[in-house]
Amino acid sequence: MASQGRCYECFRPIATCFCGSIPIIDNRTEVLILQHRREQFHRFNTGRIVQKALRNSVLLTDHTYHLAKRLRLKPSAGLLYPGPTARLISDL
Repeated sequence: MASQGRCYECFRPIATCFCGSIPIIDNRTEVLILQHRREQFHRFNTGRIVQKALRNSVLLTDHTYHLAKRLRLKPSAGLLYPGPTARLISDL
């Protein structure tokens, strides 16, 4: 899948496309990945890599304000977000 020498999946030039080496993980836990629009075409784009690897995942890309309006967590969901007051996952 390419247009003008770029992969549609990772947006990297075909010569440096790594899509074929991303492992597929059959995760039972649903994962929702929120990505700021400015990160969408970043060369490392870890959000896209994670979404491609995890079968049970969704990637939402938008501006922070719009992502917050679209975010609907299920009753038993947890939210992981790095920040100065974030708790370590090992403490949960």
